[in-house]
Amino acid sequence: MTRKAGSADLPLHGGHVPKWLADRMTRAGAVISEAIVHHYGREELLRRLPHPFWFQSFGAVMGNGLAFLRHRDERCRRAETRSPQTRDKPGEQERKRRNPRRP
Repeated sequence: MTRKAGSADLPLHGGHVPKWLADRMTRAGAVISEAIVHHYGREELLRRLPHPFWFQSFGAVMGNGLAFLRHRDERCRRAETRSPQTRDKPGEQERKRRNPRRP
């Protein structure tokens, strides 16, 4: 990583991290760290961790990416629990999107 002079404002999040997200972030951080060590070596991980922009990005990937996955999982579960009568036939959602007025 190249070094540049200057400053940046990287504020800390003031909220609370839900337990489910903290657990997933811990697991994701471990896997990502292991992959970096595997591909680039331990020294490279230790060199990157103190870099403020890299560290901020690392946290954002773990937090936002996992929150998106949980939201997606919940939507899939809700779709699976709907009764067969209320489920759309294959291609029905696409048809409704293209022709919203057609019954």
